[in-house]
This record gives sequence, C-alpha cells and structure tokens, in this order.
Amino acid sequence: MNNDLNLDREAHERMTASTRRGAHQTRANTIVKAADHATPLELSNITIHYGGGKGGAEAVNVVDDFNMTLHAGEMHCVAGRSGSGKTSILTVGAGLTLPTSGRVFWEGDSLETMGDDEIADRRRALIGYVDQGGALIDGMSALENVLLPAVPDGEVDKRRDMAKDLLDLVGLGGACATARPSSPAVNASAWPSPGP
Repeated sequence: MNNDLNLDREAHERMTASTRRGAHQTRANTIVKAADHATPLELSNITIHYGGGKGGAEAVNVVDDFNMTLHAGEMHCVAGRSGSGKTSILTVGAGLTLPTSGRVFWEGDSLETMGDDEIADRRRALIGYVDQGGALIDGMSALENVLLPAVPDGEVDKRRDMAKDLLDLVGLGGACATARPSSPAVNASAWPSPGP
C-alpha cells in the first residue's frame, strides 16, 4: 500500500529552491530557525501493520519501510489516497502510537530511549498535531486551542505571537483566529488577556 503514499517532493523542491534564491520568505522559515532545530523530525524505516493478533486476523500492512527527514524551515506534504497510511504516519511521527518497526527521532533523539512522561513533555513542546477529526475544544477560538499546550507551563503570553504566526501560515489568522464558536463550553476568563 505504501506505493500510494508519497511526499510531494516536486512541490517541496520548488519551495525550497525559491526560498534559497530569495524569491520569497515563508513564515515557517522565520518561526523555526535551522540553528535551533536542524532536524526536528526523522522517520527511519517505519513499518506499520494492524491486526494479526491472537484472534487469528491477518495483519494488514499499512506502511512499509517509510523514510522521511524534516529539516527546520522546510514544508512537506504527505499525500495519498484514502487508507494509504497518511494518518498512521502522522500519529507515529507525533509519538502518539508506535510503529511496528523502524525508529522515530525528535531533534536527533530516538523515542525508543524515552519514557512515556518524557515523550508527553517533549510532544507538548515540539509537536503540533490536529487530528483529521477536528479534535478542537468547543467554545474556544483557534488561537486558544493552539495555545492550550502552553497553559501547564504558564507560557501562554510568551507563545501567543508564534501561535498567531502559525495560524496565519495555515490561513486561520486575523479575526478567524480569535473568533469563538457560539457554544460557551469553556469559561474564557481563565485565559490571560491578549494584550496589545
């Protein structure tokens, strides 16, 4: 099945080449500096199988020997038809599930060497992931949802500008970022004021 899954390498090469030539500067290049995180994510020989357990069900090979290295400031697209393993790769890369085989590296460190608490802490600090099911909290704006991982560390104000830049990058900036759904599911007074 992994033949249906590919990185849009041609688009990636066009974007990277034009950025090198100075044709444009993406916000991603200004948000994550290569000097800070040269290789934020690497997936090495990732294989993902489902099933094949004690119930006698035959294992389904979803992804086989997938490799990807993300360098700071680069943008990649994982594309493929429905059921080709895109979401499986993203959940493995985010440290939410383990691959059947292969290794996941965050900033050069293998997830195999980390305990659950360290993975959770580093995921909160390094990885941004929104599931295709729209796992957002009702009643909160897009900006508040993006800033939610910063609440336990008391870094909401410190990360607000970066969160706004990221929302702008994906087309959810401006008024869209701070608009709230009509459902008052969350008491907004718990959030620090946006300030100037």
